[in-house]
Amino acid sequence: MALVREAVVGNAGHDWVNRYERRCLAVLHSARQEDGGDVLNHMLLTGLAHEMRVTLLTVGAFGDFGQVDVVTLPRSGGPVGATQARIALREAISHAGPAGIGLPSDPRHFEVVLGSGWISGEAANLVRRAYYPSAITVNGLHIDPVGVGRAQGDAVSGRVMARTHREVFKASDMVFAPGPKAARDARWLLGEEHPLSRTLVHELIPGVTPATPASKRRGDSFEILMLGRVEDRNKGALDVARAVGDLLRWSDQRVRLTLRGVPPAQVPSFQAFMEGVVGEAGAARVLPFTTQRARIGADIDAADALITASETGAYGLVAGECAARGKPFLVARGNGNGFVELLTCRREMTAGSAFVVEDSGTVSSYGRIMGPARPYAGPRHRVLAHAIARLVDDYDRMAGHARNLRSALAAYTPANMAQAFAEAVQRAVVGDRRRPDRRPAADSSARRASLRSACRGEKPCPQHDCRSSQVRGTAWSSRGPSTCPPWSWRPPRRASASRCSGPRPSGRRHGHLSARRPEALCRP
Repeated sequence: MALVREAVVGNAGHDWVNRYERRCLAVLHSARQEDGGDVLNHMLLTGLAHEMRVTLLTVGAFGDFGQVDVVTLPRSGGPVGATQARIALREAISHAGPAGIGLPSDPRHFEVVLGSGWISGEAANLVRRAYYPSAITVNGLHIDPVGVGRAQGDAVSGRVMARTHREVFKASDMVFAPGPKAARDARWLLGEEHPLSRTLVHELIPGVTPATPASKRRGDSFEILMLGRVEDRNKGALDVARAVGDLLRWSDQRVRLTLRGVPPAQVPSFQAFMEGVVGEAGAARVLPFTTQRARIGADIDAADALITASETGAYGLVAGECAARGKPFLVARGNGNGFVELLTCRREMTAGSAFVVEDSGTVSSYGRIMGPARPYAGPRHRVLAHAIARLVDDYDRMAGHARNLRSALAAYTPANMAQAFAEAVQRAVVGDRRRPDRRPAADSSARRASLRSACRGEKPCPQHDCRSSQVRGTAWSSRGPSTCPPWSWRPPRRASASRCSGPRPSGRRHGHLSARRPEALCRP
């Protein structure tokens, strides 16, 4: 620990006190905010820098990390991919000493080494073993490894990714996971459910920074926004586009869908694809992916509502960012979503349950059944269409719910998140496996304290048990079909219907779409 001299202001001027400050080394494959995991890592490290002394080891360029000291491995050429970064980190740590890559040589300098799941978790464990053997390792779970692989049609890669996570986590002293679903997935990956197991699981609730309340809707066309890597099958953009197409064809509601998050080179082809699905020129607008937080905030402010329809998601930061602006949104439960569970299982978040789309039992455009509910509940895009129609018709009331939710979220900021994380790290460092005191707080911080404690293996409500071993598997793969872009789609066979206990739909496939996608997009 570092000894810090700190000025304390009092009635008689100021005095100096000694304070011990822990030192943390974060090992990340990327310092750019390209996905939800990167954004959460940035939020956590910048907040944690106020609780302990933080150093970041990364590859390539980096942005503003506030008080964090950044050590970067130089790379020539363009942006560094995840696989390249993993190799670069492993080779640098294995073949160069700490001084050779710009880190302190004292083996007791850092007490905490932090990594990020399968990408940099192995490097974090290696740094601890090779450079700082007295430190503890903390690794994060930012993805649902088996579920995302299934959603992307690559279950094998999902199982491989889950195995990699499991090996990384079992070699760690603590795992942090955003929200109740990810914490449950982390326990499943560890294969340990006893509260005194070796590897601690800290349920991290991402804090939000409340923004200026959003303005009321304007214009004749209802503007719906999707953010993120929308070309990814798991994001559900095809289901949302089909829902918008149904509204335009069968109702008098004028809806326009904006999709922000496609690689620039794929914007023209994805634009043509979406217009073909929606069935009306100008009703879908595709914008390139951006990492500029100001641009993303402007997109949210310009829209009337945001929608997220991922088949499976660890948490869903973008919905929380919209809620922090007091803007109505829709978030589908799918096969698991951490933000949905937070909204439906917390008394403080009762206003947020109005924005949850219950789609259990429905079938996605790719033939995936959502949730455990049976019998068959119809195509998923029709449930989304009904939810959008209700939002349009009752927008003023939903905007009121959004403002109430914004007030509830305002009690838990990124600073609170970092403080709770630092407390969990402190318990891991000293070897304290006991759960923190969960007695009601006596002051106005009770709500923040209850959120900080998350659920840590206890039942927050009868609907979800964090210690249950019956956890749906979850996975990831970046590869799409070899001859088609990642969003390629054809109507699925009737195999999914046989899995439903309800009446089989007559004469139509589950994934029927009247507006077929252009065959040109299927070519290599």
